[in-house]
Amino acid sequence: MSKSYVIIAYRWGERSNHSYTVGCMTNLEKAIGIAESHATYRGGKYECTVEECETDVFDNESDIYCLLYTSPSPRDVEES
Repeated sequence: MSKSYVIIAYRWGERSNHSYTVGCMTNLEKAIGIAESHATYRGGKYECTVEECETDVFDNESDIYCLLYTSPSPRDVEES
């Protein structure tokens, strides 16, 4: 099985607010760099995560991803 790294942006860092997929990479370091860059580009309104997924795997009974990275919280950016 191969792994993919999905970058997701969450408005104000809240999973219940607006979110969107930024990209999907096969290299973890590149995915983290993109997450950091995109969070900065969005001016602190979005927190980006990198989640590891197994490619071509699906299971209704379990989560198939693993959260590997979260950019600094927009609230942390505001307080700095």
